[in-house]
Amino acid sequence: MVCLVTGTTARGGGLWKYILQEDKSNGLLRREKPVPLMSQVLHFLDFIPNRPHQLEKWRKLGIKQRYMEEVNLKQFASPLFLDSGGFKLLWNKSINLSAYGLSIKNGKGPQTILELQREFNGDIVATT
Repeated sequence: MVCLVTGTTARGGGLWKYILQEDKSNGLLRREKPVPLMSQVLHFLDFIPNRPHQLEKWRKLGIKQRYMEEVNLKQFASPLFLDSGGFKLLWNKSINLSAYGLSIKNGKGPQTILELQREFNGDIVATT
């Protein structure tokens, strides 16, 4: 499980930038043989909370395109599996996504999460 939306840009921060792309020879996104990646779509809440305009940039381009453009990846060939992040919802019933233009209230959760997964352009998605 990797975190891909770790900041306001695809350059990321902390150790994630090294795990993903800063290490030119061994970063997961720079390996010659693509490494399948798994992430969950609500992890942005840990890195860019209450910054809807920053998430909008990720939603507009999608994860793969944003990485290719911002960190000069030749390609983003790794298959990308995007989990719904449902475990975050199980442990925190008060998550409010309205600042991001998203709603999980009144049974809208699965459709909202699927929409987010599609916008992030995952190759494989799983939602509740």
